[in-house]
Amino acid sequence: MMAIYQSARIRSRVEPPFEKRESALDEMILSGELPFEGEPYDIRRPEALKWVAAQRQRLPRGQ
Repeated sequence: MMAIYQSARIRSRVEPPFEKRESALDEMILSGELPFEGEPYDIRRPEALKWVAAQRQRLPRGQ
């Protein structure tokens, strides 16, 4: 995914191995290249983790 974001950021093909450590998506948002509205969403937030756990409990066993 990081290579895809970097490719979009530099508008060019990115060849492996991909050595960049910073998030190209974050860089595009911070620079204003990619407009972003609202509060950032992070799947690791406690609310999101609780939702995922609740969804898993609703699935039949073995899925």
